[in-house]
Amino acid sequence: MDENDDDLARQAELFSEVVDPYVKAALVAEDPWDAYDAVVSLRGALVDELDWLPNGGDVFVAWAELEDLYETGRTPIPDAHAALRKAATEWLAMPQVPDATHVESWLDATAKAVEFLFRRDGTFWRSPE
Repeated sequence: MDENDDDLARQAELFSEVVDPYVKAALVAEDPWDAYDAVVSLRGALVDELDWLPNGGDVFVAWAELEDLYETGRTPIPDAHAALRKAATEWLAMPQVPDATHVESWLDATAKAVEFLFRRDGTFWRSPE
């Protein structure tokens, strides 16, 4: 097992022990803002691990973009909540020991869902006038 394999194994363990409980909380939350709060907490739990996680920065950003859907004031909250729930469902459907391929697939699907809503509804970005 090389260093990269060790990091992937540590990442899988961290995801299982730290990330998954927040994802489960977001998924079962009936109130969209409770789901949002779970993702905020999830990202907080990842901050100290970002320097060594092989996919940590990308995973952190993906969840942050799901939060942004709530925060722009442009995407209807039910749509933001649906996107978050879909991402949470797909996250929890990954194999018990996800490898880089499964994480990359989740990142790609999540980015596409967020991008669709940002294109449809708008983002924080404002055109220079």
